[in-house]
Amino acid sequence: MDDKPLPFRIFQIIIGLIVALGFFGAMLLVATTSVPTENKELFSSMANQLTGAFIVLVGFAFGSSVGSQRKGNPPAAPGETQ
Repeated sequence: MDDKPLPFRIFQIIIGLIVALGFFGAMLLVATTSVPTENKELFSSMANQLTGAFIVLVGFAFGSSVGSQRKGNPPAAPGETQ
């Protein structure tokens, strides 16, 4: 399905996991703890950055970018090898 080398795919998966775990960890932290007043703006900025990264990650993984990549690599016709 994908002709990218295995180390690149592993790197993509690791980066995706880091962003997803960071996003959900930050949201869990927001839900369970109170942030000191002097750090509220910094914490809000960090949460917004993680949210943006998570949206980009999900948009790429499930959006038109993956479909565009697949269009660029059409499957081989029956009987042909890639």
